[in-house]
Amino acid sequence: LVNDAKDTMSLRSLKKELAIQYPKIEQFSFAKSIELNESESFDTIPTLLVKWKKGTYNSHIRKKNKTLEAWLKIRLELDTLRIVKY
Repeated sequence: LVNDAKDTMSLRSLKKELAIQYPKIEQFSFAKSIELNESESFDTIPTLLVKWKKGTYNSHIRKKNKTLEAWLKIRLELDTLRIVKY
């Protein structure tokens, strides 16, 4: 998503879309995480780190994470996506 100038524009566009659809998100980061499993094989997983605004209830976050994941998979054309709250 952020490999070159085109991807940087995509990230800026994504930020605008997130601000409209999920106003309780304070900030976010996107990266590809490399995971090493028990069999010592690597897996690359697109990961969205989300910081929710203070006062956002966990029940709201759980509900919104489901819709956020479904939307972003379509928007970014991903099969797999991990969302992490920080």
